[in-house]
Amino acid sequence: MLSDDVKVLQTAGHQPAARVFADLRENQAHALYTHSDFFQSFVHQDKVAQVKQIVEAFFKVRKGIYVNHRANRGQPFTVIKVDNPQFPSMSAKQINSVYRAPLRALGVEIIFSKASDSYLYRIK
Repeated sequence: MLSDDVKVLQTAGHQPAARVFADLRENQAHALYTHSDFFQSFVHQDKVAQVKQIVEAFFKVRKGIYVNHRANRGQPFTVIKVDNPQFPSMSAKQINSVYRAPLRALGVEIIFSKASDSYLYRIK
């Protein structure tokens, strides 16, 4: 169930999985090294933990949850990916109170990836 505040990501090409994972590991290591103060700060780690707790509680049926760090050209962020989630059967009011409003309060950007059927949560 997408809402107006959710960006939709569409990708055109695919790379071999081994290459994707190698790039991911390399990029994450670079981000952690160059922005260690940001990623190790209590404020950021607490925000990541809160977002992870919200999405784990909301998406009870999912393939997996992954946490990655990105340097983003000097504007670092952490992304939590919820892979192949099943959107729970709730009223719009319930969804807003337990999912959208808490994420919005934390300043999280929500993106839906059509290619991987996953939600991405960008935490800055």
